Amino acid sequence: MQQHSHRLKKDTLDAETLVVSSENNEKYKCLLPQFQEKEKDTIDAYSGPSPLQLLQPLFTQLSCSYRLESYWTYEVCHGRYVRQYHEEREGKKVKLQEYYLGRLDNTQFGKL
Repeated sequence: MQQHSHRLKKDTLDAETLVVSSENNEKYKCLLPQFQEKEKDTIDAYSGPSPLQLLQPLFTQLSCSYRLESYWTYEVCHGRYVRQYHEEREGKKVKLQEYYLGRLDNTQFGKL
């Protein structure tokens, strides 16, 4: 009978051994590696712009974004309001159905 030498990897040397049996009484040896928390690199304090500073141009440029669905159009005017509307034109007549889903009050923005 030939013997096989098994080399354990470095990461299994610190493992906990657990023997389990199947329904057919087959024994298996499980190696449960020890959890080691990696040392965190020291990170310098972030000195870049805040999220609010990054979003500031959206509020000062008075830009709007639109999403067109089959019936409704959604209008997001950054820093002002969100509106849902449907527009129907018959000749020179325009029938508008709209709902304002939210408005931003400048005092709310100041709190941010």
